[in-house]
Amino acid sequence: VKTEFLRRCQEGGVYAEFVFEVDDIRVNGILRHAAWADVVIVSLTRPPGVDPLSRLGSRINRLLQRCPRPVMVIPEGARSSLSRMLLCYDGSAKSDEALFVAAYLWLRWPCSLTVVTVVTENTPPETLDEARAYLEERGVDRVEYVLKQKPIAEAVLETAVAYDSNLLIMGGFGFGPVKHIMLGSTVDHLLREFKKPMLICR
Repeated sequence: VKTEFLRRCQEGGVYAEFVFEVDDIRVNGILRHAAWADVVIVSLTRPPGVDPLSRLGSRINRLLQRCPRPVMVIPEGARSSLSRMLLCYDGSAKSDEALFVAAYLWLRWPCSLTVVTVVTENTPPETLDEARAYLEERGVDRVEYVLKQKPIAEAVLETAVAYDSNLLIMGGFGFGPVKHIMLGSTVDHLLREFKKPMLICR
Protein backbone atom coordinates (compact mmCIF):
# COMPACT_ATOMS: atom_id res chain seq x y z
CA VAL A 1 0.00 0.00 0.00
CA LYS A 2 2.79 2.41 0.93
CA THR A 3 4.73 1.76 -2.28
CA GLU A 4 1.68 2.26 -4.48
CA PHE A 5 0.59 5.39 -2.61
CA LEU A 6 4.00 7.03 -2.91
CA ARG A 7 4.32 6.01 -6.59
CA ARG A 8 1.00 7.65 -7.46
CA CYS A 9 1.88 10.81 -5.55
CA GLN A 10 5.24 11.03 -7.32
CA GLU A 11 3.56 10.60 -10.72
CA GLY A 12 1.16 13.43 -9.85
CA GLY A 13 3.90 15.73 -8.57
CA VAL A 14 2.46 15.66 -5.05
CA TYR A 15 4.68 15.74 -1.97
CA ALA A 16 3.52 13.03 0.44
CA GLU A 17 4.36 11.23 3.63
CA PHE A 18 3.01 7.83 4.61
CA VAL A 19 2.25 6.69 8.16
CA PHE A 20 0.98 3.21 8.95
CA GLU A 21 -1.08 2.98 12.15
CA VAL A 22 -1.97 -0.20 14.03
CA ASP A 23 -4.99 0.89 16.02
CA ASP A 24 -8.01 -1.12 17.12
CA ILE A 25 -9.97 2.12 17.40
CA ARG A 26 -9.08 3.52 13.98
CA VAL A 27 -10.60 6.93 14.65
CA ASN A 28 -7.93 7.63 17.28
CA GLY A 29 -5.14 7.05 14.77
CA ILE A 30 -6.70 9.48 12.31
CA LEU A 31 -7.28 12.10 14.99
CA ARG A 32 -3.64 11.94 16.07
CA HIS A 33 -2.57 13.17 12.64
CA ALA A 34 -5.55 15.39 11.77
CA ALA A 35 -4.28 18.44 13.66
CA TRP A 36 -1.31 18.64 11.27
CA ALA A 37 -3.42 18.53 8.09
CA ASP A 38 -5.75 20.92 6.27
CA VAL A 39 -8.32 18.26 5.40
CA VAL A 40 -8.91 14.62 6.32
CA ILE A 41 -9.98 12.26 3.52
CA VAL A 42 -11.57 8.93 4.42
CA SER A 43 -13.39 6.18 2.58
CA LEU A 44 -16.90 5.31 3.70
CA THR A 45 -17.62 1.60 3.76
CA ARG A 46 -20.29 1.59 6.49
CA PRO A 47 -22.56 4.66 6.70
CA PRO A 48 -24.26 5.34 10.05
CA GLY A 49 -27.42 3.31 10.55
CA VAL A 50 -30.92 4.53 11.26
CA ASP A 51 -31.32 3.24 14.83
CA PRO A 52 -29.63 4.86 17.88
CA LEU A 53 -27.46 1.80 18.68
CA SER A 54 -25.84 1.77 15.24
CA ARG A 55 -25.24 5.52 15.41
CA LEU A 56 -23.55 5.05 18.79
CA GLY A 57 -21.09 2.57 17.26
CA SER A 58 -20.48 4.49 14.03
CA ARG A 59 -16.80 5.23 13.41
CA ILE A 60 -17.58 7.92 10.85
CA ASN A 61 -19.80 9.75 13.33
CA ARG A 62 -17.09 9.65 16.00
CA LEU A 63 -14.59 11.05 13.50
CA LEU A 64 -16.93 13.83 12.34
CA GLN A 65 -17.74 14.84 15.92
CA ARG A 66 -14.12 14.95 17.09
CA CYS A 67 -12.00 15.87 14.07
CA PRO A 68 -10.53 19.40 14.21
CA ARG A 69 -10.40 19.67 10.41
CA PRO A 70 -12.87 19.37 7.53
CA VAL A 71 -13.46 15.76 6.53
CA MET A 72 -13.96 14.60 2.95
CA VAL A 73 -15.92 11.36 2.92
CA ILE A 74 -15.65 9.20 -0.21
CA PRO A 75 -18.32 6.46 -0.49
CA GLU A 76 -16.88 3.09 -1.43
CA GLY A 77 -16.56 2.82 -5.21
CA ALA A 78 -17.42 6.49 -5.83
CA ARG A 79 -15.93 8.17 -8.88
CA SER A 80 -16.11 11.93 -9.23
CA SER A 81 -14.36 14.72 -11.11
CA LEU A 82 -15.40 17.10 -8.28
CA SER A 83 -16.51 19.52 -10.99
CA ARG A 84 -20.14 20.23 -9.96
CA MET A 85 -20.29 21.40 -6.35
CA LEU A 86 -23.47 21.60 -4.28
CA LEU A 87 -23.22 23.77 -1.16
CA CYS A 88 -25.81 23.31 1.60
CA TYR A 89 -26.09 26.65 3.40
CA ASP A 90 -28.18 27.37 6.51
CA GLY A 91 -26.38 30.40 7.94
CA SER A 92 -24.79 28.55 10.88
CA ALA A 93 -21.10 28.95 11.78
CA LYS A 94 -20.32 25.51 10.34
CA SER A 95 -22.10 26.25 7.09
CA ASP A 96 -20.22 29.58 6.93
CA GLU A 97 -17.00 27.55 6.86
CA ALA A 98 -18.49 25.42 4.08
CA LEU A 99 -19.33 28.64 2.19
CA PHE A 100 -15.72 29.85 2.53
CA VAL A 101 -14.41 26.51 1.24
CA ALA A 102 -16.83 26.45 -1.70
CA ALA A 103 -15.78 29.97 -2.74
CA TYR A 104 -12.10 29.03 -2.53
CA LEU A 105 -12.56 25.88 -4.60
CA TRP A 106 -14.60 27.73 -7.23
CA LEU A 107 -11.88 30.36 -7.57
CA ARG A 108 -9.12 27.73 -7.80
CA TRP A 109 -10.73 25.01 -9.95
CA PRO A 110 -12.84 25.01 -13.11
CA CYS A 111 -16.12 23.92 -11.52
CA SER A 112 -19.77 24.86 -11.27
CA LEU A 113 -21.51 25.77 -8.01
CA THR A 114 -25.08 25.39 -6.81
CA VAL A 115 -26.16 26.72 -3.41
CA VAL A 116 -29.22 25.25 -1.71
CA THR A 117 -30.91 26.63 1.39
CA VAL A 118 -33.75 24.71 3.03
CA VAL A 119 -36.24 26.91 4.89
CA THR A 120 -36.85 25.80 8.51
CA GLU A 121 -37.82 27.40 11.83
CA ASN A 122 -34.16 28.46 12.24
CA THR A 123 -33.33 29.19 8.58
CA PRO A 124 -35.38 31.95 6.94
CA PRO A 125 -35.43 32.44 3.14
CA GLU A 126 -33.12 35.46 3.49
CA THR A 127 -30.30 33.10 4.46
CA LEU A 128 -29.78 32.30 0.79
CA ASP A 129 -29.26 36.00 0.10
CA GLU A 130 -26.42 36.05 2.65
CA ALA A 131 -24.62 33.32 0.71
CA ARG A 132 -25.24 35.16 -2.57
CA ALA A 133 -23.83 38.42 -1.18
CA TYR A 134 -20.69 36.70 0.14
CA LEU A 135 -20.01 34.93 -3.15
CA GLU A 136 -20.70 37.98 -5.34
CA GLU A 137 -18.34 40.11 -3.23
CA ARG A 138 -15.56 37.65 -4.08
CA GLY A 139 -16.29 37.46 -7.78
CA VAL A 140 -17.90 34.01 -7.65
CA ASP A 141 -20.50 34.22 -10.40
CA ARG A 142 -22.54 31.88 -12.63
CA VAL A 143 -23.92 30.28 -9.46
CA GLU A 144 -27.30 28.56 -9.25
CA TYR A 145 -29.29 29.48 -6.10
CA VAL A 146 -32.04 27.12 -4.93
CA LEU A 147 -34.54 27.65 -2.10
CA LYS A 148 -36.30 24.53 -0.84
CA GLN A 149 -38.75 23.47 1.85
CA LYS A 150 -37.95 20.79 4.44
CA PRO A 151 -37.37 17.92 5.08
CA ILE A 152 -33.76 18.97 4.71
CA ALA A 153 -32.04 15.78 3.55
CA GLU A 154 -34.65 15.04 0.90
CA ALA A 155 -34.46 18.61 -0.41
CA VAL A 156 -30.66 18.40 -0.67
CA LEU A 157 -30.78 15.04 -2.45
CA GLU A 158 -33.42 16.31 -4.92
CA THR A 159 -31.23 19.32 -5.71
CA ALA A 160 -28.16 17.10 -6.15
CA VAL A 161 -30.02 15.00 -8.71
CA ALA A 162 -31.45 18.04 -10.52
CA TYR A 163 -28.00 19.63 -10.93
CA ASP A 164 -26.04 16.38 -11.34
CA SER A 165 -23.83 17.36 -8.39
CA ASN A 166 -20.70 15.28 -7.77
CA LEU A 167 -19.37 17.02 -4.63
CA LEU A 168 -21.50 17.99 -1.65
CA ILE A 169 -20.14 20.64 0.75
CA MET A 170 -21.84 21.29 4.07
CA GLY A 171 -21.40 22.05 7.76
CA GLY A 172 -21.23 19.28 10.35
CA PHE A 173 -23.59 18.23 13.13
CA GLY A 174 -25.99 20.83 14.47
CA PHE A 175 -26.27 19.42 17.98
CA GLY A 176 -24.32 17.43 20.56
CA PRO A 177 -23.47 13.72 20.54
CA VAL A 178 -26.21 12.56 22.94
CA LYS A 179 -29.05 14.24 21.05
CA HIS A 180 -27.51 13.07 17.78
CA ILE A 181 -27.52 9.44 18.95
CA MET A 182 -31.21 9.66 19.84
CA LEU A 183 -32.50 11.67 16.88
CA GLY A 184 -30.01 11.17 14.07
CA SER A 185 -29.14 14.04 11.74
CA THR A 186 -29.23 15.36 8.21
CA VAL A 187 -25.55 14.44 7.92
CA ASP A 188 -26.35 10.79 8.75
CA HIS A 189 -29.11 10.69 6.14
CA LEU A 190 -26.85 12.16 3.45
CA LEU A 191 -23.99 9.80 4.34
CA ARG A 192 -26.38 6.91 3.70
CA GLU A 193 -27.94 8.24 0.49
CA PHE A 194 -25.50 10.50 -1.36
CA LYS A 195 -23.14 8.36 -3.44
CA LYS A 196 -20.54 10.99 -4.31
CA PRO A 197 -17.87 12.68 -2.15
CA MET A 198 -19.00 14.91 0.71
CA LEU A 199 -16.84 17.60 2.31
CA ILE A 200 -18.08 18.16 5.86
CA CYS A 201 -16.80 21.28 7.59
CA ARG A 202 -16.34 21.51 11.34
